[in-house]
Amino acid sequence: MRTYTSSYGGYVAQVYALVDYSLIPNSCNDTDNGQNYTIQGTISGSYYDTNYTNTDYCVSNTTLLEYYCFQNRGWNMTTSCAGNETTICDTGACI
Repeated sequence: MRTYTSSYGGYVAQVYALVDYSLIPNSCNDTDNGQNYTIQGTISGSYYDTNYTNTDYCVSNTTLLEYYCFQNRGWNMTTSCAGNETTICDTGACI
């Protein structure tokens, strides 16, 4: 519930507004097109009227935090870079 307060001519008025956030569509876009561990990507969109932007990054030199979209929502997961050409995470991607 949001509250709006205004003062005019010595009078105070309060208006309460209920907002049904379920009617606001969620959105998500991913610059590396999903769970792509070898390219640093960025997700951006809105979740119930709140905008967000998150970029893939290295948690350690061997672990990647990957952001991706699923069902018009932003998600993330950590993954090991083991099994790639090297096991190194650098600049938000497994190389």
